Amino acid sequence: QELGVWRRHEPLGLLRRGLAEEPGEGAQRAAQALLSCPPPDPDADLRQDLTHLRVFTIDDASTTEVDDGISIEPWVTTHEDEDGEGDEGSGSGSSSRWSADGGVLKIWIHVADPSRWIQPGSDLDLYGSQRLRSLYLPWGNLPMFPRSLAEGPFSLREGQVCDAFSICVLLRPDGSLTRPRVTPSRITVTHKLTYEAADSLIAPATAATTTRNTAPQSQQQQQQVTDAAASSPKTTPDTEATEDNVSRQQQRPQQPDQQQQQQQQVDGEALADLLALHAAATARRSYREARGAIEIPSPEARVTVPASHLDRVRPGVRVAALRPWESAARGLVAEMMILAGEAVGELGSSACLPLPYRSQPAPPHLPPPTLLAALPEGPVRGFALRRCMPRSAVGPEPLPHAALGLEAYVQVTSPIRRYPDLLAHHNLKAWLRGRPLPYGAPQIEAAAEAAAGAGRELTAVERECENYWVAEYFRQHWGSDYPATLLGWQREELRLAAFLIDELGLEVVARLPPGCAG
Repeated sequence: QELGVWRRHEPLGLLRRGLAEEPGEGAQRAAQALLSCPPPDPDADLRQDLTHLRVFTIDDASTTEVDDGISIEPWVTTHEDEDGEGDEGSGSGSSSRWSADGGVLKIWIHVADPSRWIQPGSDLDLYGSQRLRSLYLPWGNLPMFPRSLAEGPFSLREGQVCDAFSICVLLRPDGSLTRPRVTPSRITVTHKLTYEAADSLIAPATAATTTRNTAPQSQQQQQQVTDAAASSPKTTPDTEATEDNVSRQQQRPQQPDQQQQQQQQVDGEALADLLALHAAATARRSYREARGAIEIPSPEARVTVPASHLDRVRPGVRVAALRPWESAARGLVAEMMILAGEAVGELGSSACLPLPYRSQPAPPHLPPPTLLAALPEGPVRGFALRRCMPRSAVGPEPLPHAALGLEAYVQVTSPIRRYPDLLAHHNLKAWLRGRPLPYGAPQIEAAAEAAAGAGRELTAVERECENYWVAEYFRQHWGSDYPATLLGWQREELRLAAFLIDELGLEVVARLPPGCAG
């Protein structure tokens, strides 16, 4: 530090593991070559023009790698469509008319298409396989690919025609999907929203629906509770399974004027689409829960510090609680990404495609229902469930994912940020072209094993960096008191218990002194 080589708060965890904050010269040159001379589109003959669709992206205010968007396409509902056997087509039907009374909803999930630029075995493909995924740290993100690509042509940028990989499904009123398909596409993002802006658009409409309920007051109160539960997203114990992990990105609250500007850009038709997507997400969540999905609300701590403060004596570190299940917009996005994963899982399973299928066995022992009912809803009950959940796994063959309530599931919605998602894109595209698959089952198996080990290392780096800045936060606030909720025993024989510091969203372990009840 005295030589000016290290900053005062140098992230030693990155140095110990040889993780560079910036790409090396080779990766930078390869990125610049792509930008200077874009390669021909290998999917030009298959790419479907979807620029007529209204496309929403919903992310944190600070998100720079935009890798997914969602759309509804008007659909003429027929009896055959409801059974999933009608002719493909769209018509004058309005998405806002979809309800549990009947009909289907045509949903598109659009995903960034870096496989249009990166070929298997290329220098950038090797670079991505070594990075494995993007890292999200308190002072910013370290993208999987060079920033000039990840935040440039790879991203779905508002107002620009972008190449994408789109997943289409018809959604039945009960939340089940039919007729999944995938296609290279060309889209234009028409509405770039933050979670806060989307929440502010969804909440008044859902509140108005509840207010119009004409039941007696006691029934109205019960209905309000039901509606609130239905519109509140929850996090799954398999955190890698949802978008989840969206909340791991560097997050900063959106400025009020920025939120208002985004709201004004959403006209009546766009709002109707957004509300229809919210209704679809609610139906999807109910569908999965009826099939045994186990979803656990888990608070998270949002730890942030400006990158320019890493050399300061007193950096401006902040810690705030994040409760994803309280955001209808986060729940909407999570459900749509899970829907895409189920659609690809179903396609891959029926076509016998080797893909990185994510699975999770059912927990062998869950707490008895009487015990769960006795625990307070929310983090306390979630803590008891979380301790029972087995690890998820990735392999080349489809297996059930118990926590999600699905028979087959493939993560495909973050190919800019997760390398296994990119592998899935390459195999799906080769299948669409009728070409040999670049990755067979042995290669998928090997990649999954390597990703599991390296992924644990990357998670350890993120946790180490976060813990460092949490410690710095407490150093700056030494002597402060923080109300905490007792979650349960971590190791009862040592009297170690887990606590949730509510206002910070931090889960900590502390020893209960003798005489204190657990």
